[in-house]
Amino acid sequence: MFKLQSSFFISLLVNIFLTSASSNTSSYDSSCSFSPPPEHKFQFFADSYYKNMISEIQPAPYQCYYVGKFSSAIFSKPLIGYVRIFDGCDCSGNFETRDMLTSYAPGDNIKDYKRLFYSFVYIPDAI
Repeated sequence: MFKLQSSFFISLLVNIFLTSASSNTSSYDSSCSFSPPPEHKFQFFADSYYKNMISEIQPAPYQCYYVGKFSSAIFSKPLIGYVRIFDGCDCSGNFETRDMLTSYAPGDNIKDYKRLFYSFVYIPDAI
């Protein structure tokens, strides 16, 4: 008798699972779709105020990038997170942290920071 009850119980569970699975597919919303996050394009310039572009990079988060000596830069939308710019070649040395929302385009590093920068890290969340 126990075998009969357990097989009935298993059959009931399978039936419930199949019923719930089929009802879930009917509520599928075709307007919902996955879209990858937008990619940034960071531009770096040898001279102040965005003259003589030396590099354009689509950065991955938390990865160090060596750009070469840059005096100005434009960090593109979406304006989320921070960019940490370093005066060392390998994200070392002194650094400044730029808030993407409020300071996404340093125009003159010599005037603002009294130095040039060489490398950066994009940080997509709060520091």
